[in-house]
Amino acid sequence: MLSFAQCAAVATRPSTAVFWSGGLDVALRLARDRNQRRRLFEPAKQTLEDTPGGQILEALQPQLVRLLDWKTEIRPAWAALSRRFAEQASGIVDVVLAGDGPRYSQVPYDETSIFFTEELDRLSGMFRSNPAIKFVRYFRVESDQNGSRLVEQPALIQIGGLSGNS
Repeated sequence: MLSFAQCAAVATRPSTAVFWSGGLDVALRLARDRNQRRRLFEPAKQTLEDTPGGQILEALQPQLVRLLDWKTEIRPAWAALSRRFAEQASGIVDVVLAGDGPRYSQVPYDETSIFFTEELDRLSGMFRSNPAIKFVRYFRVESDQNGSRLVEQPALIQIGGLSGNS
């Protein structure tokens, strides 16, 4: 699995990568829904699962979880794929965070998630390892009795010379 993840195609065009954390049922769905609505105005965005490598691993996962251990064999493959996705992203990237409950009031993601352990440092912050990323837009999932929606976070992390909320 790991050898596949280290060479599978996960590259995106500039300003089209979308990262997510917080559950397939909410964060991934809203990231994809947002992409569908915005296609007329922006280049199509891609989550890791929309890349050829991500599509293959996602399609195989139902069979893999019956044969392999998640923690020692499947998660490391997703982690390697995610690292490469973050390292190859460029331009403006979007991040959808769907942390829920009081523990997410200050930090809206799980610190043990692949987003936190593999992607976040490559995208932003003082120790950012991907200089091709110019700007990171964060969206937080808010849920109530009417459903879930994305809300752009006012505290955006700016990198390089771009400014504004584009």
